[in-house]
Amino acid sequence: MGFICLLALFLLDDPDDLLTDTTKRPHPLAPSLTQLSAEEEKKIEKIIDQFILADTGKIIGQSAQKAIADFKGLGPDAFFELIKGFNKAAEIEHSCPALTIARKLKNQLSRSKDRQLLQYARENLGVGVKKSKYSDVTRELKWTATQQQKKLGR
Repeated sequence: MGFICLLALFLLDDPDDLLTDTTKRPHPLAPSLTQLSAEEEKKIEKIIDQFILADTGKIIGQSAQKAIADFKGLGPDAFFELIKGFNKAAEIEHSCPALTIARKLKNQLSRSKDRQLLQYARENLGVGVKKSKYSDVTRELKWTATQQQKKLGR
């Protein structure tokens, strides 16, 4: 039995991989989320970028279907990249991706019990977006975060 465990450790690229899934640390800006590696963040950013391309018609067919499915599969840990994606989509002035990302964010904000996550959203939604027809959507997302913070304060 000991030989098999030793062999398994030898065959792994990195023995620390055994600990990866069970030792995820809380994100320093939002403790309700796990801290992602730079590689995981880039993967999520790529998924969001591909979704924006699919939703604006710049990629079609199976590639677009995969991009949309990948986007729908994003979980709560994609929060920070979703904020960046929303800001990017609002800047390009194309309705579908900004509104779809906003819906996903609103759902997460309205259920969050993480005050720091809610504060981050209030401070970062719309950052870098000059003039956009989505300023009302940005205000609504910030309002959702504010209302959720107030609920938690009670």
